[in-house]
Amino acid sequence: MSESVKDQIAKVSKEIESFQAKIDEHVKFFQGLEIRYYHRDEAGQAGYERRYDEMSYAERRLALAQQKLASLSLAAIKESTDKLDSTVGTLQSTTEKLIKSSRRLEYLTSLLFLVAAIGVVEAAEIALVPKEQVGNASIITLVVMAFVLVGFWKLLKRIFRDLPVQDPRQQANP
Repeated sequence: MSESVKDQIAKVSKEIESFQAKIDEHVKFFQGLEIRYYHRDEAGQAGYERRYDEMSYAERRLALAQQKLASLSLAAIKESTDKLDSTVGTLQSTTEKLIKSSRRLEYLTSLLFLVAAIGVVEAAEIALVPKEQVGNASIITLVVMAFVLVGFWKLLKRIFRDLPVQDPRQQANP
C-alpha cells in the first residue's frame, strides 16, 4: 500500500529541514573561519575541500527534495480539486432534486386549493340556496367547477412543461 500524498509531503518536508540544517551548519563553520563558503577553491586552500563537497552535496539533495515537494504539492492540489469537483457535482444533483420536489409541492398545493374551492362552493350552495331552488344553484356549481377545471388544466400543462425530460441512458447510470 502506497503512502498518501499528505504523508509523503510530511516526509519530504522533514528531509528538506534536515538538509537545510546541514547546509546552515557548514555555512556557519565556514563563516566562523572567515572562508567564503560559496567558493570551492578558497575552501580547498584552507583544507576543507571535503567539507565543502559535503555542503554542495547537501545543497543538491535539498534542491531535489524541494522539486519533489513541489510535485507532491501539485498532486495534493489535484487530489483536492478532484474531491471538490465531486462534491460540487453531488451538490448540484441534490439542488436539482430539491428544486424538482419544491415544484411538485407547489403544484400539489395549487391542486389542493382548487379542490378546496370546489368544496367551499358546494358548501355555500347547500347552506345558502333553499332546497326548492337547488337546480339553479347547481348551475352556479357547474360554472365554478368549469373555472376550477380550466385552472386545473392550466396547472397540469404547467406541470408537464416544467418537468425535465430525462434521457433513458442517464437513468440507467446512477
